Amino acid sequence: MHTNWLSWFEKQSRLTQAKGLQRNIEVNPNEMTSAKNGVNQYIDLTSNDYLGLTFNKDILSAMTSDAITKVGAGAARLAGGTYESHMMLENMLSEFHGRQAALTFTSGYMANVGAISALVGKDDAVVSDKLNHASIIDGVLLSKAKHYRYRHLDMVDLQQKLEIAVTKHQKILIISESIFSMDGDLAPLREIVDLKNRYGALLYLDEAHSIGVRGRKGAGLANELGVENQVEIIMATFGKAYGSFGSYLVADDVIVSHLINHCRTFIFSTAMPYPNTVANIAALKVVQKASEARTQLARTSQYMRDRLRSTEIDILQSSSHIIPIVLGSNESALKIKKILSEQGILVNAIRPPTVPAGTSRLRLSLSAGYDEEDMDIVLSHLLPLLKSHGKVSA
Repeated sequence: MHTNWLSWFEKQSRLTQAKGLQRNIEVNPNEMTSAKNGVNQYIDLTSNDYLGLTFNKDILSAMTSDAITKVGAGAARLAGGTYESHMMLENMLSEFHGRQAALTFTSGYMANVGAISALVGKDDAVVSDKLNHASIIDGVLLSKAKHYRYRHLDMVDLQQKLEIAVTKHQKILIISESIFSMDGDLAPLREIVDLKNRYGALLYLDEAHSIGVRGRKGAGLANELGVENQVEIIMATFGKAYGSFGSYLVADDVIVSHLINHCRTFIFSTAMPYPNTVANIAALKVVQKASEARTQLARTSQYMRDRLRSTEIDILQSSSHIIPIVLGSNESALKIKKILSEQGILVNAIRPPTVPAGTSRLRLSLSAGYDEEDMDIVLSHLLPLLKSHGKVSA
């Protein structure tokens, strides 16, 4: 490697470490459900496996069935990589959401980047919540559309941005997450839908963190609030509550047809592997029947939020299974994460640029595999550490 390049990389590494922003790949130390059950050593609050389905026997059985004789799809969907299982899965998804069509992708990132950049172009506008996921931001950047970012959950600011956009652009796309991945708060979807209708915009909703968890049979927050049929495009992932891998979009036939012909991450990517399509079919069936797990997750999440708020810990406006504990300092977040890990409690330390500067935090992702007793174990380790950092009221 040329010395100029080597010195540049070394300098960047030093700067990143000095800011407390260095990231390293860590192996998850155990297969976890609960620390108190005598089987597993850890309580894992890093996973997005919200319903505890990554070890579900029905899904595993489907994925390892003797009928599966091929590992990969072998090609892109439009070039010979489509199988009956892809079509079956997409038909089931469209029926689940009450939509005309569905389209599967290999990840939520691929879906967002590809779909957004196919829906709008340089003459159009995207009006997007300021805390939307990086994949949404990247999709907007690739589209070259004018990007108006409204203050997080601020409907007055959203309307003001729409007022500006409607005078300059013919096509306007509003984008929001339903449950925000770092703050755990909920988008005011009824108000967003009202504004969308008033200004003739299209609404693209990322339901990655609410699918399986909220709504009728786990159909998402838009379904729970009764506005699902007014959201033109819904994106969801298999890699979270479904406990599997991949993602999908549901929409009307005309929109899905447009994406099949113009979405580059769909056209030029190898199709979802056959074993994953079969696993996702099984996961979809399991999720729709997982009402008990959803109830458990909601109860445990409420319990944990109440306990943290009772000590005046800053968990922002979280009202979901994602609970941030804002510390501010990169160093504090990393230090508490390390100590908790040594005590058998796994949490994520989230730092910029994932969250705004000065809002570094611990992020707790709860799962239906845990209950209030597990949360008491977590709190017995967590609260003394937060108190030592001045984050617990006297």
